Amino acid sequence: MPVGIPKSGKRERDTTLFKTCCCGKQFKTSAGRIASGRGKFCSSDCKYKNMVRRLGYKRVDKGINPSWFKPGHVSVATFPEGYRPANFKEEGFCYSTLHHWVKRHKGKAIKCERCGGSKNVQWANKSWEYKRDVDDWIELCCRCHSRYDRAGDWGAGLAKFPER
Repeated sequence: MPVGIPKSGKRERDTTLFKTCCCGKQFKTSAGRIASGRGKFCSSDCKYKNMVRRLGYKRVDKGINPSWFKPGHVSVATFPEGYRPANFKEEGFCYSTLHHWVKRHKGKAIKCERCGGSKNVQWANKSWEYKRDVDDWIELCCRCHSRYDRAGDWGAGLAKFPER
């Protein structure tokens, strides 16, 4: 018979202990949890607040930047008039870069402009020229997007972006 299991076949339950956390709350734990290195804190929030990393520094929770949600806040995605960062490419960009650019300027695609569906909606290029023009994109669901591409210039994106 293995060690620790009585002949009756049932394990003895650890006795419940009441321990006080560093925040002053009392919580239930067991001797087994304490022996295995757990059962030190009353909640995961308390655990993360008091966690010390291997190098000795504590985790600092910076929270959410309130300026992200203030009305009138200008997004980093929109540049001031006449300003372009050094790595901005007007031509020669890749497929994913262009789609990220469209998503930053127009937001997430929410509703299909053809069928009105709201599942699996994506940005589709109107002219199949893949220009950095915000007005050259429409919201279509996956089904309408494939129909739209088949009716028009199918494969124009593959010709322009061979790495895809």
